[in-house]
Amino acid sequence: MSALRSLKDRTQRGQTLVEFALSVPILLVLTLGLLDIGQGVYYYNALSDCAREGARFGIVLTDNYWKNVEYGGTDPWSVPGNVPDVNYTASSYLGTTTIVGKAAAQAVTLDKSKLTVYVDVQVNPVEQHMHQPVRVEVRYPFRPLLGHLFGGTTITLKGASEMISQ
Repeated sequence: MSALRSLKDRTQRGQTLVEFALSVPILLVLTLGLLDIGQGVYYYNALSDCAREGARFGIVLTDNYWKNVEYGGTDPWSVPGNVPDVNYTASSYLGTTTIVGKAAAQAVTLDKSKLTVYVDVQVNPVEQHMHQPVRVEVRYPFRPLLGHLFGGTTITLKGASEMISQ
């Protein structure tokens, strides 16, 4: 009787081991997928904050203080980092009083050498950019953890904001 019981215990332990071995990869992929989604949402929110801060600073550039004091009477829209229709690498403008510099300052945890900022302003020389929309788009490459394991591609996350000066 005890020989039958020990045989049953051994087969049950083997069954438990097989079930564990089959379920661990599935749970691991689900856990990594949840981490990827969380990290992607975090990056997207950070990019949205960067774009919002850049656009807010862009509408402030219409103020005479920035034109006369900060930029020495020159047009702030001709200063690198503010010039429309250019893709900027954020790391080149850190610490500057430009749209790209202000957007990059918000990207605390992101690699600024990979952060790209695009500035778009509707140029109207008569109104001197007053009441003109300023649009800032920030892009960042994101490669999920599962992409490293299974050879996936890099996803470009984008955050954009558009504001109009009052």
